Amino acid sequence: MTNLSKSPNTGNVRSNYVIRELCDGDLEYIADNLRSADARELNAVYGATDYADRLSVSAAYSQQLFICEADGKPLAVYGMAHTSGHDAVIWCCATRAISRFRLSFAKEARAVIFRWFQENPDLKALVNFTHVGNTANHRWLKSIGAEIAPSEPQAAKGEHFHFFTIGREAHV
Repeated sequence: MTNLSKSPNTGNVRSNYVIRELCDGDLEYIADNLRSADARELNAVYGATDYADRLSVSAAYSQQLFICEADGKPLAVYGMAHTSGHDAVIWCCATRAISRFRLSFAKEARAVIFRWFQENPDLKALVNFTHVGNTANHRWLKSIGAEIAPSEPQAAKGEHFHFFTIGREAHV
């Protein structure tokens, strides 16, 4: 993996919680321990259950990628991939254990998003889709400033997804 950037708090421990770069085995661990809502979402998008492969593909396309870790185990992976000069796709998949670190995760996510906008002055919005049933993700997205649109059928199985946008004006 190349072009990985360090989080503002890489290596700093916060309640047994760190943000770090990707290591061997992280994506497989996360795939094996996915929150059920994230597993349903990946299945709805890709029509497949090889979650480690899907996470690897997303990671490969990401210009920036971070692992959230606690107690020596990955909790989540999130990344950003430029799609144009003005937009970038963001994505995140988490394990069931992330629920113990909701506040730390939201605080760090806001800091990383702020930094992404600062480092990319032409970037206007971070965007993606979220499965209609992934309500924990919807709460997290709203907590970091996302605007969530009404759902529409999308992806491999035609299930409903919400398009979301995190605009520069909300973070810079």
